[in-house]
Amino acid sequence: MRISFENIINKPGYIKADYKDDEVEHFIEFEMSDAIDVREDLVAVALSILCGQKYDEIHMELNVAYDVKEYIEQNSGAKLSVGNHVIHRESKPLIDDDVQTLNFSGGFDSLAAKHLMPEEKRLVTMDFGKAFARERLMFNQFDTHIVKNNILDTNFRKNSEDFMFIGSVLYMDYFQTTYNITGTILGALPLKNHNQFKKESLHEIYKMKNIPYTLGLSEVGAVRVASESIPEKMSDSLTSLANPGEEKRYRKQLLLEIDKERYSTDIQIENPVDAPERIHFKWGDGILADHLSLYIMKYKGLEVASSILREIPDEAYELSQTLDLSFYDKYHPEVLDYIPQSYKPQMLNKLDEIGVTVFNQHDFDEYHKVLNFMKHYYKINSIK
Repeated sequence: MRISFENIINKPGYIKADYKDDEVEHFIEFEMSDAIDVREDLVAVALSILCGQKYDEIHMELNVAYDVKEYIEQNSGAKLSVGNHVIHRESKPLIDDDVQTLNFSGGFDSLAAKHLMPEEKRLVTMDFGKAFARERLMFNQFDTHIVKNNILDTNFRKNSEDFMFIGSVLYMDYFQTTYNITGTILGALPLKNHNQFKKESLHEIYKMKNIPYTLGLSEVGAVRVASESIPEKMSDSLTSLANPGEEKRYRKQLLLEIDKERYSTDIQIENPVDAPERIHFKWGDGILADHLSLYIMKYKGLEVASSILREIPDEAYELSQTLDLSFYDKYHPEVLDYIPQSYKPQMLNKLDEIGVTVFNQHDFDEYHKVLNFMKHYYKINSIK
């Protein structure tokens, strides 16, 4: 399949391109909160990210550097054709200042990442509007640079999750970014395979490397770090995460309630919501929900866990009561292999200051007991 980006407007603070493929004809636009100039190389990279690996051929009415063309073709798997010609030069080099840019949404994960990063950093936010307009409650409270866009009006969001990082691409020259921080958490990676875990640690967007500060944290661990580092923002962050009635909103609320009860944090949860009227998922539908339900059962009981997950087996409840599950809010040590040595001590000091420790042998023992239990229901190739 072929896609073509035409009639491209690129003026300070605003980019728009008409596009068409075999299925649809529409436009994509980005409006930045700063009247910055974005060179064509970066516009091309941003547009290519939208394509994912869906297309065999991509055409853009742009002139780009030869190495940018190579990058786009390698990452998209598509043949790239551009304006009149490809400019046979290297794209603009970066100043070697190790500038770190965080893709910031205001959620628990990005709050945790913000805390673990050095004090000198840049924030950039993708404003998707529509159903995500609630996020403005949080990111408008921070010194972040905003990129409004209409991606939700397109099918591009289905092609690749990397569209979340287009803001950092467009601001790359302005910030002189060398490290693009994604704020990704441990999630399902250790429940899949080691190669995918390593791939996420080394995730790179164009010339910007990743530092996986939060990748050693589970969803519970991210709440722990955020709650200790910026407790006064946690209620607003919770409200911004999902709409009332959504399972995600109630689940995050439960995690925040547990953290408050376990650690006596000074957090007031404003406008708490009730459990969803309909339970959409049952045990066995998804390993992340099942894995997290063990922690919720441990501290909230079977009845509360069953309010968001149906058909929890008796054996799962028994396991949750047998183990202390302390590893859920600790830091997985393998991630430390991917933190540059120049930033590792300050990150570990920040974790130590808020009482978040790295897995010990007891944590690994319980961690593997849980994963071995999950193997009865899922195919798992765990990291060590």
